[in-house]
Amino acid sequence: MHKDPASFLFGAGSVKSSGFMLLYYQNKNRRLEMNKFGHIGINAIDIDESINFYTGILQCKIIEDRHHPGMRLVFMDAGGATIELVYKEGNSELPDGPVSHIAFDVENLDDEIKKLKEKGICLLGAPLVVGKSRIVFFKGPNGERIEFAEQI
Repeated sequence: MHKDPASFLFGAGSVKSSGFMLLYYQNKNRRLEMNKFGHIGINAIDIDESINFYTGILQCKIIEDRHHPGMRLVFMDAGGATIELVYKEGNSELPDGPVSHIAFDVENLDDEIKKLKEKGICLLGAPLVVGKSRIVFFKGPNGERIEFAEQI
C-alpha cells in the first residue's frame, strides 16, 4: 500500500500547491459523502443529431427529456451509466469542449456544500433546482466541472 496516494496516482512531485488540495489530504474531519456516480454531461451542438447517434448507433435509451427556456436536457441510459445531453439554444460551438461536467448524487446538498467550503472549494454559483434535482457546480484540480445533485 502506498503511503502517498497522490504520488502513486500522479507521479512523485506531480501534485503542486495550486490552491486546490486533493480532498483526502485535507485536515478536516468531515468527509464528503457521495452516494454514487450520477451522470456525465455532454454538450450538444445539434441535439437531434446527438439523440440519433446515442439512441440509434449506441442503443442508449432515453430516460427523460427536459425542456427549459433556452435549454434542453436529455438523459439516457447507457448500459447502467447515465449520459446527459446538454443543449443550449444558439450554441454553434463548444467553448468548454464536449464534456460539460461529471455529476455525483448526494443525500444532503447543503451538508456537502458546507464541507466543500470548509475544504476551501469555491462554488461556481448558487445551488439551482433543475427538474427533480437540486444541484451545485464546482471545479476540480484540472478545471473540470463537477456537479453534486440531491434528488428532491
